Amino acid sequence: KEAERSKLIITDTFHGVMVALITKTAFIAIRSPSLMARLNSPIMDCFSNKRLINSVNELNYSYIKSSDDIKFDKIQEYMDESKDFLTRSLSGAL
Repeated sequence: KEAERSKLIITDTFHGVMVALITKTAFIAIRSPSLMARLNSPIMDCFSNKRLINSVNELNYSYIKSSDDIKFDKIQEYMDESKDFLTRSLSGAL
């Protein structure tokens, strides 16, 4: 709920990025090897690389006010596909 009320999330974790995407909140992510390894997936197609910075010194305040580059609908597609896959997989295993 707190993320949904936020105007911006600044994070250095994969889960922080996912919370931002799921709650349709603008975000900036500080790069780390762990974060980049986990983002190396179709999720990277959901937002501009400008949202990934190396340190807080790189924050571009005029850019982060907008979430126009974030494809929130694409994230919903991925979540729906994952849910369908899990449902099919689990029902086949029962």
